[in-house]
This record gives sequence, C-alpha cells and structure tokens, in this order.
Amino acid sequence: MTEELTTFLTDWLDAGGSRLGEAAITRGGAGQWLVTHHLDAAEAGRGTLRRHERPEAARAIALHDAEGAYRPLKSAPSLVRGWELALPDAAALRLALDFLYPAAVGNLARWLEGGVTVPTLRETLGRQTGMYKCTALLTDEEAQRLVAETCESGSRCLRRILWPLDAEQGWRLLPVEKTTVSRDPAASFPEMPLLCTDACPLLVGGARDVVTARRKAEREAAAASAAAATESTT
Repeated sequence: MTEELTTFLTDWLDAGGSRLGEAAITRGGAGQWLVTHHLDAAEAGRGTLRRHERPEAARAIALHDAEGAYRPLKSAPSLVRGWELALPDAAALRLALDFLYPAAVGNLARWLEGGVTVPTLRETLGRQTGMYKCTALLTDEEAQRLVAETCESGSRCLRRILWPLDAEQGWRLLPVEKTTVSRDPAASFPEMPLLCTDACPLLVGGARDVVTARRKAEREAAAASAAAATESTT
C-alpha cells in the first residue's frame, strides 16, 4: 500500500501537482523534492529558510503555530513558516506530507477509487454515547451554524467536507467549493484537496456545547416562567 501511495503521489506531481494544504512542493536538483510553506515557495532552494533533510522533521514543523501554541488540528491554516524540507525521493516526500497532513494522500487515493464510506452528520451524532449522547438533539439550524463556524477554511480548517447534514440536506452556509470534490483526478490539480470524511471530535464537542447551552437556557426560562406564574397567583 505504501508503494501504491508513493506511485499515486508521483503521478499527481508529474501531472502538475504542487500544493497540499499550506505546503508547496517543487523540484530540487539531483531528483530532490523541496517542500516549504506556500508563502515561502519563492525562497525554496535559495538558502534563506531553515533546511531539513529528513522527512521526520515535518512532524516537529507541524506541531506548533507561529506563536508556539500546539496545533491539535493539523488541517488548520496555521502552519508555521520559515522552513524547507529537502527530500531525496518521492517516498521521503510522501512520508513528510503524512507528518504535515496525516493520511491526506491516502484519503484522496481511496476517494478517487470510490473506497470511502461517508456517514452523514446525523449518523455520526447518533452513534455518540456518554456525555456526547446529547449531540443527537442538535437541531438542523444549530448544525448549519456550527459547521459554518467550526469548519470555515479561512481560519479554522482547510479540509473539504464530504459528509452532509443528513440524507437530504447539505450545508447552505458554506461555499460550494468547501463541500465539493470531484472524482476526476485531473480536477485535483495543481492543489491536492484535504478531505474530511467524518465529523471530527472538535465538531462533536462543539455540538455538545451548543445543545447543553440551549437546554440550560430552556430550563432557566421554564423556571423563570413558573416563578412568575406562582408570583401572579399570590
């Protein structure tokens, strides 16, 4: 499978692929591949960036943002700048990309083959247990607003959402490009899309917060109404 993914990555690069998330990929000398933050792509190979020659260095690069804060979501648009990976071959490049964006290459390969099963948000919330079981009570309108805020590409997450709200509803508060991925390989060039095939724990946790806050407000409103009714009869 590893060799198949390396071949898939090489085919994408040969067809003009040059970017994954915030990472830009260019050819170096002697068969090397250079990876930088896309905003630093013009500096690739010029000796102005912190140079790393092992793919494992990408793990540390992806760990914190520019302020030193931990990045729990690797697909957040907060990849630090100022580095360069000089990698000897496509196998090392694939490994480095997996550290920067875990499983991104494999997810796209499986998606193009039709091998990805995508549950709806309702299905994901419906299988939650314990303290998250209440997320099944999230209303459609709450779900629309929550996903639009939590998954927004500009500051939250670069992934493209493949899962709908339910069997009949998509996401009306998100741009079309956020929820559309073609199965035509040529449509992915030059940027390889990051795919979201299931609602992440951050979204599920957000759903719990929304439902919990609404139920608390409803209880407080009911208590206030009961108190007012009691007072009016005394």
